[in-house]
Amino acid sequence: MKTIKWGVKTNNSNPLGDSRLNDLYSLVRDFRRGRLPFGWRGNKVFENKYGDLPLRPYAYYTEFYLGTSAESGSLRVVLGFAVPLRLLLD
Repeated sequence: MKTIKWGVKTNNSNPLGDSRLNDLYSLVRDFRRGRLPFGWRGNKVFENKYGDLPLRPYAYYTEFYLGTSAESGSLRVVLGFAVPLRLLLD
């Protein structure tokens, strides 16, 4: 199951069309192996403060993002512990 959440300030275009996600399978594989591809940051706990994802115990979700943490709304990938991919776009 894939969950794609479109943010309030988006034009509802498909985020999987973003060229930065061309090889999503490899990207997620690298994240799960603890490798951060060039330009990606994160590997930190996604706290789910606003209930964007289903409620789970603390540290269930891990967040990865492009750019600086201030720019993290640009493109974020949130992985749950042993669950399918979740994409959040602000």
